[in-house]
Amino acid sequence: MSDGQQYPEPGGQDRPPQGGGPGQGGGPPPGSPPPGGQNPYGGPSGPQQPQQWAQEPPGHGAQSPGGPQQPGQPGYGAGQPAYGAPGRAPQGYGGYGPPAAAGGVPGDVDVVGRRVGQYIIDGILSSIIPFAAMIVLLPLAFTPTEPDGSPSNPGLAVFLTLLVIVLWVLIYIGYWVIWPAKAGGQTLGMKMLGLRVVSADGSEATMMQHFIRWILLIVDGIFYGLVGLVVILASEGNQRVGDMLAKAYVVRA
Repeated sequence: MSDGQQYPEPGGQDRPPQGGGPGQGGGPPPGSPPPGGQNPYGGPSGPQQPQQWAQEPPGHGAQSPGGPQQPGQPGYGAGQPAYGAPGRAPQGYGGYGPPAAAGGVPGDVDVVGRRVGQYIIDGILSSIIPFAAMIVLLPLAFTPTEPDGSPSNPGLAVFLTLLVIVLWVLIYIGYWVIWPAKAGGQTLGMKMLGLRVVSADGSEATMMQHFIRWILLIVDGIFYGLVGLVVILASEGNQRVGDMLAKAYVVRA
């Protein structure tokens, strides 16, 4: 039974007082919280959880800090297609790759002056043979006349007239349709002035497209081509009526 006295420790040294009570002047041991459950900064006492700071996710291909990546869990950046891989949107002008033509036009269509010269050249070249045939054949059909001025051989006159028309049409088809379809979209006038006919997607125009362009010269050639010129100047892609219906463009070669 203790009588309130402190006895010396073996070895002759007294044990220092622990947690001095009131009146003894002893302070709390270092590191222990102050009385009353308050910490020195005014916050509540008790075990504090270490604060978790936001960390950036690991880079592409890097492992998470907690250990190796588990199977079936996509890493950061997974599912993103690499540059140039299928599924990535194509780069427009300002990125990589050639710039797209403005407005979807498959080439330089600012060639109105050249087209006027080309129309005159091709009109002359395509009309030489039909005009010569008309000069030679029609007089043979109508010069032998009766005293009243009627042809002496009406059947011959009709035949030679039809022959001139058919010859004219065939030469025009050969010059305006077959020739450019076989020569990369160029008539002789276009080749001389550096022009060519292309489809809306930039590919070579087909024979049917050349045929549509030629047959609609009936409309575009009114008033010696003035109608076609006005339509070209008013259209966005510098197209005449035949170009629009054929879905074709005349571009710089």
